[in-house]
Amino acid sequence: MKTIKINLKPIRKIDIQWLNKSFAKNNLSEYASRFTPHRYAELNEIKSELHKWIGIHINNTLIGSYWIEKKSNNVKTGKLGILIHTRKYWSRGIGTNIISNAAPTIAESMAIKTIILNVRYENKRALQCYLKCGYKIMKMDSKVINGKSIKLCKMQKKLKAAPLKRGKHFTQL
Repeated sequence: MKTIKINLKPIRKIDIQWLNKSFAKNNLSEYASRFTPHRYAELNEIKSELHKWIGIHINNTLIGSYWIEKKSNNVKTGKLGILIHTRKYWSRGIGTNIISNAAPTIAESMAIKTIILNVRYENKRALQCYLKCGYKIMKMDSKVINGKSIKLCKMQKKLKAAPLKRGKHFTQL
């Protein structure tokens, strides 16, 4: 299988236009209720101390995005959102790679210790991805979207502290 080179770049206004059109065109509301962080949806903020929103690019083409957000600066829990819009890149390990590597790095830069997320129970591919990445189901819930009841899995993962590096500047305990 050919190696896919993923580039991660902060979201720009022009990216949001593409994400919006793609969300509708590809009927992605079957898989996610939104494609933006809450602060963007509510306050139209692309950049914020309370969220990091990153575009997923392959061959310099935007294929989706992910974000980590928190409610205030003193909160240690962040919420993860990810949506790959281009179906030909589904089931290729891109989401697993981002959820395992990139998302925890950004969360740690925001002083987040626990990542939570909601995933639709019917979205088996995403549910399996999160489980594979170490997320645990905390509870089942449901919400009504467009008059239809949707079952949700509320999931969580506690981030491990980075290991202490040993060297001439660190004392061995």
